Amino acid sequence: DVTKYVTENSILDKEASKRLSSVYMRDKQISMLPPCITFDECSLHAGKDKYTMSVIYKVSKEGKITGYNVCKGLINSKHSLDYETVQTIFDGTTENTELRENLYLLNSAVCKLNINECHLIDNIEGKEAHNIVDYLMILTNKTIAEYLFSKMGHCILRTHQKTDIDKFKVLDGIHED
Repeated sequence: DVTKYVTENSILDKEASKRLSSVYMRDKQISMLPPCITFDECSLHAGKDKYTMSVIYKVSKEGKITGYNVCKGLINSKHSLDYETVQTIFDGTTENTELRENLYLLNSAVCKLNINECHLIDNIEGKEAHNIVDYLMILTNKTIAEYLFSKMGHCILRTHQKTDIDKFKVLDGIHED
């Protein structure tokens, strides 16, 4: 939780407020907070414990979400993976059979959920890594918004229209790394 590192009305809070959120693109990210917080303190790293707020879903054999629980958790990742590494596993260019089997199982579950639940993303052929992360991030964000609304009676749920690719191409190359 970044609030541990960002105190209200601090310089960091004011700067982050100007950005409103991090922006994730297929090939880059523009973070709302400095990399030392975003990528170090608040990211999962292999073999390191991280406290989280987690969403645990109950899913039927048919792939229907039948319930969820929002709870505090402790995560210890076995692997630090990026999109490209995961995609090479789906493309069959890795020797790690246990990881490959787990990722195929996860992909199968996500495909079943996506078909049954909400079709929130357009699957990108040959980009299983992106499809898994995109779907689970959107599903979890939607679930958290519903959870907050049920607890507080109000919250902001920002939704986006389908991307107009021609308008989006105008942005290509504007941001310098």
